[in-house]
Amino acid sequence: MNIKLPEPIENYLRSSETGDLEKAAAAFAPDATVFDEGEDTNVVGREAIHRWMTEYTSKYKTTLEVTDMVEEDGEVILTTLVSGNFQGSPAEFRYRFALRDGLIDRLVVEFVGFK
Repeated sequence: MNIKLPEPIENYLRSSETGDLEKAAAAFAPDATVFDEGEDTNVVGREAIHRWMTEYTSKYKTTLEVTDMVEEDGEVILTTLVSGNFQGSPAEFRYRFALRDGLIDRLVVEFVGFK
């Protein structure tokens, strides 16, 4: 499926995929927030988001495929198939993005189910 993603989301995903996590973090606003359903707290700020990405990638060694995109209530919502080094892989996740000034302002990662 060929989906045209908004530029900051495309930059984040492409940079994450190639392992350039500094560039991936640069797609976020300096005060952006990430809420990963698997974590206990929000990740706030570009530096903390970079650390979150580094830990997540080294631990799970994931790949992500976007299977659908909708825009709803000011958010860009991606349905994704994530494969990696975790029990039950692959799994479906929903990534909910809010954008501001050409950057990602908020990302919420929600587990949908195992495939």
